[in-house]
Amino acid sequence: MSRAKVFVFKGVPNRFHHGALGVARTLGRLGVPVAANDELEKTAASRSRYRSESIVWRPWPATSSDIVEKLVGWGRAQDEPALLMPVDDAATMVVEDHAADLAQFFRFARQPEGLVRGLSSKWTMAELAVEHGIATARVAKVGNLADLDDLLADFGLPVVIKRIEGWTPGSRSVPSVSVARSHEQAREIVSQQPENFMLQEYIPGSSDTSWMFNGYFDGESRCLFGATGYKIRQYPLSGGFTTLGQLTVHDEIQTEIVRFLGAVGYRGIVDLGLRFDARDGSYKLLDVNPRVGSTFRLFVDSAGDDVVRVSYADLVDGNSEVRTAPIVDRRWSAELHDLRAGVGLVRAKKLRASQLLRSTISVNERAWWATDDPKPFMSALLTEMRKTARAGLTSLRTLT
Repeated sequence: MSRAKVFVFKGVPNRFHHGALGVARTLGRLGVPVAANDELEKTAASRSRYRSESIVWRPWPATSSDIVEKLVGWGRAQDEPALLMPVDDAATMVVEDHAADLAQFFRFARQPEGLVRGLSSKWTMAELAVEHGIATARVAKVGNLADLDDLLADFGLPVVIKRIEGWTPGSRSVPSVSVARSHEQAREIVSQQPENFMLQEYIPGSSDTSWMFNGYFDGESRCLFGATGYKIRQYPLSGGFTTLGQLTVHDEIQTEIVRFLGAVGYRGIVDLGLRFDARDGSYKLLDVNPRVGSTFRLFVDSAGDDVVRVSYADLVDGNSEVRTAPIVDRRWSAELHDLRAGVGLVRAKKLRASQLLRSTISVNERAWWATDDPKPFMSALLTEMRKTARAGLTSLRTLT
């Protein structure tokens, strides 16, 4: 394997990005040098033994052009083009909009024009799914508050409210996904940014009806690696990111998603979310993230491959072989948030304490803790403890 560098690229400040840490570990264990940008000199992820270089952006660049200038400045100083690995929506859009400038100094999958934006928008993603015969939840744009009551009467309650676009600075000030259980809740959420919200039908079911697909597609849109799994727990409980996931083969989901992404000419890493709808027995596509997802280390085959390693092998080493190692059942957790999720379920009497303990122990890999790389976990845990202590002091002050 080549030793060309990787730049793990965050588009917005996030000192606790466990996906960025996962990228450093999975490639660093192969001897690949991994650099990443941070907003502070010392973050939990930057303490990893597998992070070879930390580039501090402080203050954080104000515009995408400023970000590109910093990336190009770093890339120009390297001996050979590095693999650029965006890990959030904002970073993905920077790469999409400035691909020509960045391609001089970085390697990354080049997508068909407009596809990344089309998949990242919750609205156009749903349109693409319908166009290609992929089941998806019913959606409707809000547009303005005057239309909301009629839409709620049509969709009923509860209803999912989603931010259509989430990569611009203004859009990030509103929640990406909410579940409204009353007209008042819906109006409160939508009033923050009506033109950037849509309603999505609520599909009943527990977190384990939420399925995921992670894959890597080469320059000819062939799926070199793909795997499926489902959520066991999520945070927030009402609908959030995976805190405990189960890797399980699901041929029906994989076949349909590979067909869909091949039809639209997709290239590179992808992270998708689906929901099983017991009302009609279908798996409905809800989200497409045209980048590496924070849960990617759940999806590992028996040879140790994941989407990040396959991407590196294809774009740097020129190895475009389809991975054939079997997928074996395994569990992954984002342990710090999973504790919150589990305690919440215990308090709501939806989970017994003994079940929480067993599920916490029976995990193959954790986002923060690793026996060969313990410092990120210790740093993140210490930060969480300080945050909890400050919150407790604030509560005491309000009581006195």
